[in-house]
Amino acid sequence: MNKPRMTLTLLLAAQIALPGCVAAVIPLAASGAILNQERKSEPEPEPKSEPDLPVLRKEDRVLTPPGPAYVDIAPPPANTAPPAPNETADPVGAEPPTARVPAATPARSLRAYDALLSYAVTEAARDPVERPRMSAVLQAPTSLSPARADCSIRPPAVLFDLDPADGLFDPDTMDHSDPLLDVMVRRLRAEAIDIFWISGLPALRAGDVRRVLKNSGLDPKSDDGILLIQRSEDRKQERRKQLQETHCLIAIAGDTRSDFDELYEYLKTPELAQPLEELVGSGWFLAPLPLTQGQ
Repeated sequence: MNKPRMTLTLLLAAQIALPGCVAAVIPLAASGAILNQERKSEPEPEPKSEPDLPVLRKEDRVLTPPGPAYVDIAPPPANTAPPAPNETADPVGAEPPTARVPAATPARSLRAYDALLSYAVTEAARDPVERPRMSAVLQAPTSLSPARADCSIRPPAVLFDLDPADGLFDPDTMDHSDPLLDVMVRRLRAEAIDIFWISGLPALRAGDVRRVLKNSGLDPKSDDGILLIQRSEDRKQERRKQLQETHCLIAIAGDTRSDFDELYEYLKTPELAQPLEELVGSGWFLAPLPLTQGQ
């Protein structure tokens, strides 16, 4: 076949094949356009939003202090052994330890009566001529000096104050004594030391006071002396001075310092009486009340 005829044949074949190709291409393009149109018509999904968080108001906030929390604990008693080094710490979440509060030790325990007994027996055994006995009465109270009054050769005596610090002795309710005190009082009598009891009650109540002292066992034979107020203008201070005139008052037992001398009731600056503290335990004895309310 020659070239012109071949070329004509190829052109005719191309013209015949062209419509079919175009027809095939158009449906594909149309279908793509429709698909794109459907995709455009579908609503686009909205972006996911985070859930709304509650607004924390200022008054709802809890402020945590910087640094670890701690519990202030009182030091353990002296006789408590420290924890072993290999002890484990308290578990997390455990309740904080309760602050240790050492048991209160009363300043006027019965040991004060033991000290009084020892002191009184020692003072009473002295020869007043060779070595004068020491009185529990101040020589000049207003000077705030611990100098004591002269005892001379007067017989020794011990004075017990019956009145509580905030009132007067009540014979109708305060009728209970400690057995240890009963033993101590008997020992003082055995050492030839006279016993006296003092109260701010009027002398008209002497019978009631005597009855309670006898029934409680503190003065079973009613031999002791009782110092009460005889006149309205009397004071216990005057009664103590009167006793000092007849006896060597070597020891006074009371539950407050004003039981030793009334100057403590008038001090505006208690620190000024500091020099007198050397008498506490050496003539003056802070001790429990001799008689209290029965249990």
